[in-house]
Amino acid sequence: MANFLDTAGLNALQAFYIDNAETLYEQVFDEPMRGQDFNVINDVKDHHLLMSVDPTEVLQAWQSGFTEKGTVAISARKIVMQGVKVNMKVSPRAYHFGNYLSYLKATNNDAYSLPFEQYFWTVIMRQAYRDHNEKVLWTGVKAAITAGTPTTAAGTADGFKKILDDAVTATLFTNTVTGAIVATTAYAQVTAFAESEINTAAKAAEDYNLYCSLALLRKVQADKQAKFGNVVYQTNPFNAVRGLIDTCPNLTFVPQPGITGDTMYITRSQNLAVGFDGTPSFEVERHLGDLYVMMNWSFGHQVINLADIARNNV
Repeated sequence: MANFLDTAGLNALQAFYIDNAETLYEQVFDEPMRGQDFNVINDVKDHHLLMSVDPTEVLQAWQSGFTEKGTVAISARKIVMQGVKVNMKVSPRAYHFGNYLSYLKATNNDAYSLPFEQYFWTVIMRQAYRDHNEKVLWTGVKAAITAGTPTTAAGTADGFKKILDDAVTATLFTNTVTGAIVATTAYAQVTAFAESEINTAAKAAEDYNLYCSLALLRKVQADKQAKFGNVVYQTNPFNAVRGLIDTCPNLTFVPQPGITGDTMYITRSQNLAVGFDGTPSFEVERHLGDLYVMMNWSFGHQVINLADIARNNV
């Protein structure tokens, strides 16, 4: 087997990524984001226009002649893509194939089930996914760039919180005030918040999500259990919980690592757009004994319809 210090090993590493980039991207980025119920839009270049259409009543009784009725309000918001990159310098000794085989033996794996090249790229891409999911998606704030100094992950793009904060400043959106969610009244407080947004039969017939912290979800579950005893919920691999609020059975709690405290967002999954510029472009090079990993990519976020989202900003 090649030592990944040598040219053959580096070429094998780069060739594996070129051949499997789409599969790696789908497994590490695309599928988890869709699993968390976001509107994922791939292959977005520079910006992407998002249309929202709100018609008024149009039906009327028949009569002769043209009797105009109804309007259609069309609003357009757009995702503005932000360029991001990974520039890593790693010790090639850590990526010597002999060390990797030792790692596999220690973890009861084998090189046939997890090729070194796949392991290498998956580790880096999963960290990029965690950075985006935990530090950018909700609480990211696009930061000014200081030449020669890397930004934090949170400074790469505006997340949904910043997008709504800007909408509040522009008087396009108003927060719902609930106050802190108290452990002994959490179920009643969150129920009131949910009912204030899912307040028509039409909304009750659609699927809505409540995005919150895992701590808040558990607080609501514990309060409901204390008051009503054990309750069976519908769950999925992403810890989403459906059927927690009795009066809003169409509401699914989707806990998010990027949301903290008692802040909650209620909306339809289609309303939270996450744009990716397809698969990241990765390159590896060796220079003066060090291994350099370089990725170029872009992503962006947008709330499509501000009238179809509610937030208590606690």
